[in-house]
Amino acid sequence: MIPAIGLGTFETFDIRPGETRDNVREVIRLFHARGGRVIDTSPLYGVAEVCVGDFVTDLGISEDIFITNKTWTTGDYLSDNSHSERQLRQSRERLWRDQIDVLQVHSLENHDQVRHWLAQKKAEGSVRYIGITQWSPEYYDTMERLVNTGTLDFVDNMGALYGELPDPAMRKRMADHYTGLAGVADALKQPPYPGKNYGGVVTWPFPQAPQRT
Repeated sequence: MIPAIGLGTFETFDIRPGETRDNVREVIRLFHARGGRVIDTSPLYGVAEVCVGDFVTDLGISEDIFITNKTWTTGDYLSDNSHSERQLRQSRERLWRDQIDVLQVHSLENHDQVRHWLAQKKAEGSVRYIGITQWSPEYYDTMERLVNTGTLDFVDNMGALYGELPDPAMRKRMADHYTGLAGVADALKQPPYPGKNYGGVVTWPFPQAPQRT
């Protein structure tokens, strides 16, 4: 069982050259010491992956940390997966990981192509779980359609925190397909949906899924 509240790295872990990283290391140390286990990052977050990989390794806590990551690639031509392969290889090197716990299509970018590639990586063992992310409510219909394919392990959307996603029917479909839901938000900033209560990172525990084929 992984905790429901995780640690994000957008902007805060993108340390500029010459700046100290000691504060970031201390954040990770305290996060782990107080029971935190989930860290979310992305190749698009500057050097955040580097900070996460360096510090969880240096602190000797890598085996305890469940890392959710993302991929944002298009390729030079239709069905070109070389950019995705290169990005995954870079992420594994930065994070000091043979296997990424969760790899998601970042903001649904090129999702029809990348989802199939992710499924291949999962079958090969370099990725444990796969999913999609998208912060905008405009993409709920697309996310619902992809959930109904039964191929996703996770869906990540900011609306999960504020009662916008998913509706009861959507929750049932996610449960039927053993798809977990996560939401992220900056605790120091105003929630994107006025009038909704901030709720931290939210997940619904679903039954143990059978091995996807």
